[in-house]
Amino acid sequence: MEKLENQRKDFGKKALNDNFVMSNEMMKREKELKRHHENKFKKNEKYTFFPFVNGEMVEEGRKHLGNQLKHDLQSYMDY
Repeated sequence: MEKLENQRKDFGKKALNDNFVMSNEMMKREKELKRHHENKFKKNEKYTFFPFVNGEMVEEGRKHLGNQLKHDLQSYMDY
């Protein structure tokens, strides 16, 4: 009878330990996924922080700056 009770206790301890190990692995995995998504978000935020670095916007900005410089030079020469 005592042997059966000890087996039941050992089985219960093993089940609790296995459950703890499994839940711990799940928590570690969730933390890694969260960290991965945060890093991905930060990188994306860094790359898109300056809107003028996109191709069309850069060309448009260069044209606008060129026109503005031409206009300033012309007004300086007229003065």
